[in-house]
Amino acid sequence: MAAIEEGNKLEDHVAGIKQLTERFSYMDADRVGIASMGRGCGAVMGLMKYPEFYSVGVGVPIMDSRLMPWIDKYIGPAGQAPGTLMLEDRAPDFKGKLLQCVGLLSSTDSVITGTLRVLDALQRANKDVDVVVEPRVAAGVSSYQLRRMWDYLVRHLQGNTPPEGFELSGTITDVGDLP
Repeated sequence: MAAIEEGNKLEDHVAGIKQLTERFSYMDADRVGIASMGRGCGAVMGLMKYPEFYSVGVGVPIMDSRLMPWIDKYIGPAGQAPGTLMLEDRAPDFKGKLLQCVGLLSSTDSVITGTLRVLDALQRANKDVDVVVEPRVAAGVSSYQLRRMWDYLVRHLQGNTPPEGFELSGTITDVGDLP
């Protein structure tokens, strides 16, 4: 799982969005969501570290850096510096609504394990989380997951009902492919 780092730039995102809402009257600082597509931890971190700002999050699988073979193992036990908080350690701080998506055909166990560790910690902390599990999806974001994430944001930020039967085609496998 991703370590809770001070260098994740979420504080900059919050400050920037607040400045934009002061400048542009059509933006609503009381209804802010966060999405994470790469490694999946940004949405969870936002709802843990800035729950007074972010109310809704959507994300893809959370990689557990302790299981990745390419991580520098010399920074501490299991690849983390001593005293580093991991996402599951901050589960009691979680507030808001979260839709977490995961595909079960990942080529690395770090994706599935990381996601399940965070979900387990949130459940043990009695937090409500929505989950989409796709048995036939590997890496990336499927069109089904993307539609579900958009629908989730529309429901919980706008209070609107998304259109039924809306179809997206293809699978987005890289954040750079997003429209």
